[in-house]
Amino acid sequence: MVTSDQCRTYSNEHKVLGIAADISIQRATAHMGISRSWTLLASEMKRLEAVIDEEVTTAQQNG
Repeated sequence: MVTSDQCRTYSNEHKVLGIAADISIQRATAHMGISRSWTLLASEMKRLEAVIDEEVTTAQQNG
């Protein structure tokens, strides 16, 4: 499963690709859209990670 940190890394990579001076507007737009998508996914993954951590902690406490 991809982590929230990996999602942020992918987002940053596409952001850098999207601002390259030697690409078309269409390609830049696609990279920026992909960057936003990875950012949104990072937020969702962070929430999921928190839920999993909480469930593991609860399970450990309940034995």
